[in-house]
Amino acid sequence: MPRRAELLQDVATAPAPPWLAGRERVWRQLTVCLAAAARGVGGLVTVSGEAGLGKTALLEALASEARQRGAVVLAGGCYDLTLTPPYGPWSEALAGYRVVDDLPELPAALRDPSSAAVASSQALYEQARAFCAEVAARRPLVILLEDLHWSDAASLDLLRSIGRRLDGLALLLVATWRDDEATRQQPLYRVLPALVRETQPTRIDLQRLQAGDMRDLVARRYRLPREEQDTLAAWVQRHAEGNPFFAGEVLLALEQGGALRTEGDAWRFAPPAAFSVPPLARQVIEQRLTHLSGTTQRLLEYAAILGQEATLSLVQAAGGATDEELVTALEEALAARVVVEPAADELTLRFRHALVRETLYERQVVLRRRARHRRVAEILLTGPNPPPVALAYHFQAAHDPRAVEWLARAGARSLALYAPLDAIAHLTRAAELAARLATRLPAAAMRVRGQAWEMAGDYERAREDYETSLRVARDAGDRRAEWQALLDLGALWSERDYSRAGEDLQRALTLARAELDDAAIAHSLNAVGNWHANREEQGPALRCHADALAIFTRLAEPHSVAATLDLLAVAHYLAG
Repeated sequence: MPRRAELLQDVATAPAPPWLAGRERVWRQLTVCLAAAARGVGGLVTVSGEAGLGKTALLEALASEARQRGAVVLAGGCYDLTLTPPYGPWSEALAGYRVVDDLPELPAALRDPSSAAVASSQALYEQARAFCAEVAARRPLVILLEDLHWSDAASLDLLRSIGRRLDGLALLLVATWRDDEATRQQPLYRVLPALVRETQPTRIDLQRLQAGDMRDLVARRYRLPREEQDTLAAWVQRHAEGNPFFAGEVLLALEQGGALRTEGDAWRFAPPAAFSVPPLARQVIEQRLTHLSGTTQRLLEYAAILGQEATLSLVQAAGGATDEELVTALEEALAARVVVEPAADELTLRFRHALVRETLYERQVVLRRRARHRRVAEILLTGPNPPPVALAYHFQAAHDPRAVEWLARAGARSLALYAPLDAIAHLTRAAELAARLATRLPAAAMRVRGQAWEMAGDYERAREDYETSLRVARDAGDRRAEWQALLDLGALWSERDYSRAGEDLQRALTLARAELDDAAIAHSLNAVGNWHANREEQGPALRCHADALAIFTRLAEPHSVAATLDLLAVAHYLAG
């Protein structure tokens, strides 16, 4: 294994790839940061700018350069028109991790953050950093996170946690977002000031290409007589307004329209007389889509319903296509440069740019989109372990009442992943949708949101949700949910008002004795006993815990017996 200094030597002077016209200075910034990381000076780079300015192209070039120099590269992203699950871009990045040579195994906690391997979000963050440090100690590590303006809150918190402790690590983090789409409603807007303050990143703000850059782009792509080259560059600059992605779409439209054509081993360009390129990229994309067959367009529209990247088998099932129709559609889409070539071991379809997917999605009339979202959701329901976030998104987009249930499940899943803000967002959507349907969330869902508020440190909102959970349970005659709400309120009040806490805990014990089973009685006794112990009333505390121990021993519940013995030990200790 070569030494780290040998892996990335001279990377800072690596020439910019030919397709990065006008981005030479930015490329030098990125490669200098890459070389520094290889020497153990880790850092965070942020790349922002409007859609189509080449953020993805820069990262793809950087990933290629890093891999050539021996680095481990992990990449993940966020996507529009979907609900990003907790740690979505990180999960996608880690899914690409492969154990080769002397690299460590991926810890269980990072394979499934809701497992028993971690007890809190902070523990998860520590394990993630420890894993990155272990990899970086053996080979330079580059992690690319794209389109964070669509990110979930948990992913941004993890980025902050790792980003502020990169000193001494051969780790380069690169994060991109559209600065014109980071609105107040998105987590990035809230987190960005703290992220910049805490991590001191290298900040790259991409701008549109100037006229000279566009001439360079055209010259690298086409062998043209100088006069025609200048004419083409000016023509493209006028219509694309310096946006590299728009420029690429304009050039493809000119090729397909015959205005830009090959003669022998050279190109020729004549400005089209009866052809006006629309100023918006979506209209240019739409022109290209019209050349595809009806079956291909339909399957691509289903793929757009699924996301920026879609499993081919799911596209086929949703679109009702045969194997031959699917293969033909993929070939047509590749030839039209609508999608990118999947890797040999991948069975996915990925759009070439987010704007391509957005065009295919938004061209569908609303009722058709809703029907297709519902169809996709029905297919997902038939599979093993239906994904709550995906089902919540598709049912919500379909205006299907089942969205309430799956949003609630998505909230519970987010809480299990120590992502309270994401849980709150899902459950708030569920509550709003339930209200529009003239119904209300069940007590269990309100309890989960209360727990999320409590985890996020908002005592008042947690109390409001626990009290709502209590009212809903009483109205529904659900005694167990009522009992649980009383225990939750008692535990919450213990931080503020011990008298109020005792009242709720005693109510829970009374209810358990009157209408619930022995296990509920024992759990209530432990809660009341712990309340007494904290009030330095060790006699009542010991009696409650002893009664609970007797019940759990009779029920043969070893975990509850162990927990009760722990409480008894504390009470005996406090009693001297």
